[in-house]
Amino acid sequence: MRNWLKGGLLTAGAAAAALLWAAGGAWPGGAAEEADPPYREFAAGEYKVEVALPGVPAQVLQENPLAVSVRNAAGAPVSGAAVQVDITMPGMFCGTSSSELQETEPGRYTGSGIPLMPGRQTAGVTVRLPGGESLQVSFPFSAER
Repeated sequence: MRNWLKGGLLTAGAAAAALLWAAGGAWPGGAAEEADPPYREFAAGEYKVEVALPGVPAQVLQENPLAVSVRNAAGAPVSGAAVQVDITMPGMFCGTSSSELQETEPGRYTGSGIPLMPGRQTAGVTVRLPGGESLQVSFPFSAER
């Protein structure tokens, strides 16, 4: 009976791994997710906000370059905004890394962000427009050591 139980458990484990793979998962030790894109564009009201993190995955406890572009409904760059990025780890409280981005050309704001731990992160981007309106988008990404 012991050999049957052992064989049954091995077969059940192989079947579970095959189901995981067929459902879009990965084999143990493999990557479970596709790579994060280096940028994403978001619709925020009548504005478009593009967030770029060219070095994905980001590096933990290091400055990682960030860029945010803001355009109005006509596609024109929006100058004079205040842009803040807060990097957090969803579902955990390991602190928040915040930075203010600087406008380097019309409608383009650059700076850096520092993830505090490896794993899934969210860059919460707040854009305060010159007229007082605020836009908020969330850019998910991964960080590693």
